Amino acid sequence: MKINLSLSAKQNKVTLESEILIRFVANRTTVFRVKSGIFINPDDWSETKGELKTISKIASREKQVRLQNASKQIKDLTTTIADAYTNTPKEFISKEWLNKVIHDFHFPPVEEEPFFSFYDAFELFLSEIKKHKSIGTYKKFKTVKGHLYNYNPKLTFSDIDGKFFSKYIDYMQTSTAEKGAVYRNSTMAKNIGLIKWFLSWATDKGYNENRSYEVCRPRFKQPAKVVIYLDKEELESVKTHDFSKDPRLDKVRDVFVFCCYSGLRYSDVENLKRSNIYDDKLHITTIKTADTVTINLNDVTRAILAKYADYKFDGDKALPVISNQKMNGALKDMAKACELNREVATTYFVGSERFEEAHPKHELITTHAGRRTFICTALSLGIAPQVVMKWTGHSDYKAMKPYIDITEKAKQDAMDLFNK
Repeated sequence: MKINLSLSAKQNKVTLESEILIRFVANRTTVFRVKSGIFINPDDWSETKGELKTISKIASREKQVRLQNASKQIKDLTTTIADAYTNTPKEFISKEWLNKVIHDFHFPPVEEEPFFSFYDAFELFLSEIKKHKSIGTYKKFKTVKGHLYNYNPKLTFSDIDGKFFSKYIDYMQTSTAEKGAVYRNSTMAKNIGLIKWFLSWATDKGYNENRSYEVCRPRFKQPAKVVIYLDKEELESVKTHDFSKDPRLDKVRDVFVFCCYSGLRYSDVENLKRSNIYDDKLHITTIKTADTVTINLNDVTRAILAKYADYKFDGDKALPVISNQKMNGALKDMAKACELNREVATTYFVGSERFEEAHPKHELITTHAGRRTFICTALSLGIAPQVVMKWTGHSDYKAMKPYIDITEKAKQDAMDLFNK
């Protein structure tokens, strides 16, 4: 490969400069003549040598700098061409290729930062949530992302303002209702909270500069939540019911009762290993919050653990826990068999519309009712909330207040019996 330089005979009438021409020789059959894009005064060019003349020491400082810059530019261009030739497969060498090398030398392509969309950021957020939070939390965020995409697949961070939340809530509670989905205000409040969690993360990471979401606080009509738990008689009914003819419900009942007497969430009882049990206590790090809690065993939890002591479960698990979905279905069958039929009235809102429903308790029982039962039972026995919070891992009094209110009402109802 060889590069020869010459000067064009054409001279700019204004600048009086001519363009340097390039004769590029790759081999005998590959010879290209192209323009260099570099202009100089013909007086500074040696046609016989095909290069700039030697800079005179008596030339003006301005001319010396101009010629030095031109010399460097010519050297850099020829080096760039030589490097490009070396790194380019020979079948791609062409006049068009050479012109592009020269063009890119004078006008380097601007490397644009890859476009990072709202949903690209959400995917990255999901990957972090999956690593550091529970699988349940991950699934919630994945569902929220799906809702947002269905609402607007081209959503950007700049779209998130006060109007966005109103329109999104309206979409979720009206448009989706036509497809049979009903999103209560309580659900939407959690949904908005999750979206703000993501936006806060994106802001901290530098993906989002629009902080309008921080002052947007949609308000929802929400009645006091009905806490589904078992009272003393109901718990005793479940604990003593004979499920010997139904091994499936017998195991489900045992796990549920264990939660009722330990306060464990489903995720924690499902993860409970025999190695977590020593010194007559449960020693666990909760799945949901990563809190380390120690829970004393009692006669009921000891008996259930002893019942399955000789069983071998995968992963050295301590109890026969099935999937959360299957367990919630089986719990309803269990509760129905135990005749937990008391009607429970619930009130909820969808937008401004109020709905009232009544269901037998057995239809409302889920795995979390075990943890609620433990808290309500402990408080009704007079155990201080601070002690209960140590067992359950609750970090603030606010989370305990609904249970304390239930206990206070039960005490008042008991005192009212003296008035009859």
